[in-house]
Amino acid sequence: MKIFTITGLLFFCFTNTKYRQDTSAVSGRNKKSSDTIFLMRERGKDFYHIIYVEKNRKSAFYTKLLDFKMDKNDTNAYIQNCRDFDKNLHKPVRKFRFGGLARQWLPVYKYKNKYYLYYPGDTGLENRKLITDSTICYMNMEGYFPQQILSVKNPDSKTWTFGMFENAISLTLNIHIIDNKTKLAVWEDNRASGPYGYGLYVPREYAAKFDMIVNYTNGDLPDEFKFDKIDFKALLKNH
Repeated sequence: MKIFTITGLLFFCFTNTKYRQDTSAVSGRNKKSSDTIFLMRERGKDFYHIIYVEKNRKSAFYTKLLDFKMDKNDTNAYIQNCRDFDKNLHKPVRKFRFGGLARQWLPVYKYKNKYYLYYPGDTGLENRKLITDSTICYMNMEGYFPQQILSVKNPDSKTWTFGMFENAISLTLNIHIIDNKTKLAVWEDNRASGPYGYGLYVPREYAAKFDMIVNYTNGDLPDEFKFDKIDFKALLKNH
């Protein structure tokens, strides 16, 4: 069972990805139209740093953000994470079916009462989420980390509840779909005191419904853009 689990996860990881920011991605913005919305522009002798709203769904930044393929380093890290996951299973692996639930998710942020995707200055901060038939995979600076799914409930068409296991701790994740047109969803993780808590996410297939804020520099890693705080409890109550 464990060997089968790793094989399944590895197949999944080779069909998905994380990217690295490079100078080629900004080349398409050299032809910016005069109506580009800049949120910050800074130039020095040997560098420049810009933050702007990207509306072109075919731009290099947009393409990179929506590309879930892994490079060699990401793949190796994910393989090791899968092996560690296999050693720490709480129960034998079960495969679940999630008819109607997307598998690849991107974070969405709020700025001046509008929602945006975000291309971060440090591309280790994409904060993607992946769902396989037996795991929920969270991304951090070191790659994707799988957590074992123990149970799944789908009480209605807008709500999914996952019972999970990580590092000898049982967890609960609720996914609340709050917009039928965009499938925008609140991820409610019971580790509210930790780094995951609440988050707003959209399936990759619906990501083009949102403009993107790009944070780019050709110098050292910049400070990340400061988005508005979201009142998730109010958001859930109103939907």
